[in-house]
Amino acid sequence: MEDNAKSPTAMAEACEAQLADIREEVRRDPLLSVPLPLDKHSRLVQEVKGDEAYMTQSLSLFGASATSTKQYNFTRIRYARRDGNCFYRCAGFRLCELIVQHPEKAPDFVARLKSLEPLLTAMFGDFVSDFTEVLMEVIQGVVSGKVTTTAQVYQRYTSDDGAYLIVALRYIVSAYLQEHEDDYLPFVEGLGYGTVKAYCNMEVEAVDHESDNVQLAAFAKVLDVCLMVYGLDRNAGANVTEYSFNDENNADGHRVTIELLYMPGHYNLLER
Repeated sequence: MEDNAKSPTAMAEACEAQLADIREEVRRDPLLSVPLPLDKHSRLVQEVKGDEAYMTQSLSLFGASATSTKQYNFTRIRYARRDGNCFYRCAGFRLCELIVQHPEKAPDFVARLKSLEPLLTAMFGDFVSDFTEVLMEVIQGVVSGKVTTTAQVYQRYTSDDGAYLIVALRYIVSAYLQEHEDDYLPFVEGLGYGTVKAYCNMEVEAVDHESDNVQLAAFAKVLDVCLMVYGLDRNAGANVTEYSFNDENNADGHRVTIELLYMPGHYNLLER
């Protein structure tokens, strides 16, 4: 009788081939897309066809759901590559874009980044400036008038500089979490880590690693921005689940607001 069972070597080779196909598919996606229309013909809607909960919630993002009690007025979406850096890429790009759109806020962000330099150097060494200086260049460029368009920001985030920008943001978040260890230790213990430093080493500083709510909360606090996350959740009925970070006392809008779409394991960027 013929034995159809695959040998361990054949199974490992098949698994590696499948992973290679997945990695190649990921690489074909842009790091961050241009803004695309968010409507019934959008990629998002096509991706969730057949999933009633996701479809209903997705349609509500642009006010087209027949059953959702919460309707939104988003008009565009930027899709991020599914490489584990989607949160930092989306949030970092949008932050810089908003600074371009509101250049009067740029000096405050320059001052904030400069105030973090001693902490970053103390924790990670002088080399950290190789990454943070790229972020500073973008924001100082707004102050000096050299960076005036979204296209310039987009070019930085989708070029080789994009990796430096993401690493800079990861180090900034890690430093903030470790500086405020007492505030975040209960949360990281719930994730199975004994110290905030251990959590940061494994989850925050690791490039291509997905971000959780601890990192979103720290990102919002350390950069003094508001994050609004609209999550698709099959267990939430017809409505999108909303999460907000650092939105307290922001009725006057003095903090810029970054709006993100969350699907399990992935973030994209929403625009109105």
